[in-house]
Amino acid sequence: MKPRKIGRIKGIQANWKHPTETRFGVGKINELPEVCQKVGMQNPLLVADQVVSHLPFVKKILELNRIAGIGTQMFAEILPEPDLRCIKKGVQIFKDGQFDGIISVGGGSTLDAGKAIVLDAAVGQKALGNYKFGSTISTKTPQKIHTIIAIPTTAGTGSEVDAMQSL
Repeated sequence: MKPRKIGRIKGIQANWKHPTETRFGVGKINELPEVCQKVGMQNPLLVADQVVSHLPFVKKILELNRIAGIGTQMFAEILPEPDLRCIKKGVQIFKDGQFDGIISVGGGSTLDAGKAIVLDAAVGQKALGNYKFGSTISTKTPQKIHTIIAIPTTAGTGSEVDAMQSL
């Protein structure tokens, strides 16, 4: 039996909402400025690690947002296993830059770090441990928790579709 040649997948795309909106497929990154505008982000902080920050599609993200008038800056110091010092530095940059949301690009560690940065910015690092599985944070936060757009580069933890993070 002669093996069949398998072609390249080019056209799979989808949008899904349950309750987190998920978009995936070839070329979906081009929709990022539209998504930023939809959620009210005009000045997001892009969070990545050193490796991902140098990939061509990250440069494309920055360029797409620039063309759309969305001022995006990058914090590319997320560690493979982010600790509280890493989060604290991200929070300081987030607050100093007066950013209005985060675009996390990378694997589970980076996506978790983005979530921890916006939560810490809202409640403070000492209160981070108070937020456990099943708690309702919307009634306990002294200020708004900013929006996160997660762009996963791996398939694994599913960190892009839940509110949990591990540090």
